[in-house]
Amino acid sequence: MPLSITHYMILIVLIISIYCTCVFLLDVSASRKRIKIKNKSWEKFANENSTKHKIEASMNIWKSLGVSNKNKEEDKKNHEVDL
Repeated sequence: MPLSITHYMILIVLIISIYCTCVFLLDVSASRKRIKIKNKSWEKFANENSTKHKIEASMNIWKSLGVSNKNKEEDKKNHEVDL
């Protein structure tokens, strides 16, 4: 029993839909991989920035301690001169 034109059309539509589904699934899996890579790179960037921020904050604390110690020394010198 030979296939009619309608059967051929259905077969062609079925093949095209299977092809499009496979292409879509491959694209989705590739985009997931790209997203994972982006997330990992952003995590590294965030870790580097947080480490940098911590170091800068501690440096600012040490600078402020140095400034306050200088102010105390100047106050002591000024107080000794006044006496």
